[in-house]
Amino acid sequence: MDVHDTAAAGGASAAVTAAVEAGDGIILGPLTAVDTAAAAPAAQSASLPVLAFTSDVNQARDGVWVMGITPEDQVERLVATARKEGRQHFAAFLPDNPLGHALGNGLLASCRDQGLTTPTIVYHTGSAASITQMMRELSAYDTRKADAQPDGSAPAQTADTTAPDKTLPSESGGGS
Repeated sequence: MDVHDTAAAGGASAAVTAAVEAGDGIILGPLTAVDTAAAAPAAQSASLPVLAFTSDVNQARDGVWVMGITPEDQVERLVATARKEGRQHFAAFLPDNPLGHALGNGLLASCRDQGLTTPTIVYHTGSAASITQMMRELSAYDTRKADAQPDGSAPAQTADTTAPDKTLPSESGGGS
């Protein structure tokens, strides 16, 4: 067994080249979607199978197998567990990035497959304004507040213009 560091000079592609030169018969790794994407072409050219530990199913292709637990698998388990506890309605507040969309697609599929109503899913961009707006949308805040008004009218929108719009750090751009 040889170890080739994907973080070394040349990255994942150089690690695969070193594995091929060493006569290795299979690649165990890389860990991330980015490294898997970089390693795959060199491994495919050498007909060297890759068992990647990424959870990004988009990295799967001829000779490259994704071995991580996918976001879709994780959501399916969560929905199944929640159903056992009597939950019937689902919603998600997710980042607008590949991981967030994979989670959202997993929730849609899991609810559909289990005969549940279509979940409510909203995506935010990570900015304070986006998070606030999308949380209002998810919670139907404006509709509920209007319903609570004595005359049924919608309240005037107020925005805090004194606070700067800060973008929160992103979690993952596409699985790991």
